[in-house]
Amino acid sequence: MSHSEEKRNIILQSLSNQVKVTFSKSSGPGGQNVNKLHTKATLRWNPLDCDYLTDEERTHFVRKLEKRLNRQGEVVIHCDQHRDQRGNLREVLSRLQRIVSAALKTEKKRRVSRVPLGSKLARLDQKKKMSKKKRSRAKIEAE
Repeated sequence: MSHSEEKRNIILQSLSNQVKVTFSKSSGPGGQNVNKLHTKATLRWNPLDCDYLTDEERTHFVRKLEKRLNRQGEVVIHCDQHRDQRGNLREVLSRLQRIVSAALKTEKKRRVSRVPLGSKLARLDQKKKMSKKKRSRAKIEAE
């Protein structure tokens, strides 16, 4: 297991200690269940408060997740798909894990490559053929 994979596992395991979960009444269909039970799960997590991240990793996190952060710098995830709290709680935690895993992935650097000579020659040959075809369509001027 590489250092980055170990770090990812530590962060994912520590998430459950650093999240704030609240439950509220859900909307939509469900009859009396919706009206009387607090089943909707709302999860809040602030990557800046994460103890397991270095300053460099925090800035990387914030840059990767900037569209998901609110004004307080928190990632907020809602779920009201399931009829019970446990199902919605599991869902918001798994969504957070997916988001964090995606943000932790490092992007591969692009290797600079050049166009192969055969491709260049084939393109130039095609251009010559097209040019010849179009020249043959031109009207011939009478002398």
